[in-house]
Amino acid sequence: MKKYLIIITAVFLLLTACTQENIEPPELVVGSGNNQVTAVTGTYGWSENSQNIEADSDTPPNIVKFQEDDFIVSQGDTLNLVFKKVPNDVKVSIWKNNEILQQELMDNKLTVPDETGNFVYEAVVDYDQGTVHYAFEVDVED
Repeated sequence: MKKYLIIITAVFLLLTACTQENIEPPELVVGSGNNQVTAVTGTYGWSENSQNIEADSDTPPNIVKFQEDDFIVSQGDTLNLVFKKVPNDVKVSIWKNNEILQQELMDNKLTVPDETGNFVYEAVVDYDQGTVHYAFEVDVED
């Protein structure tokens, strides 16, 4: 009888361990016209299904190298931030040289600078489940 109890307990523990989901924050997709890119997820704290996870990352200028695609736009274009989960608050800034410049966000849209070059953006997004830092790089052309 003890043998069966041990086997049943072992199977239960194995099944419980296999059914736990990996939790992670939702993706952020940034679009402009027909172009879009998935932002790189940086530092975050996330709680879901009685699980908590904290992750730390480098600064936005250093993590955008993990961005999968180039994101080329024109001067003055509008960027649309598309969230997979509705956020409570969003703050967006540009990392330029050694400065962090806060950007104006209206209805999850912001305007690209009227100058050419590469711009690294950071979006700090508050959800009910936690706070997530996203980064993406935009190549602004004429």
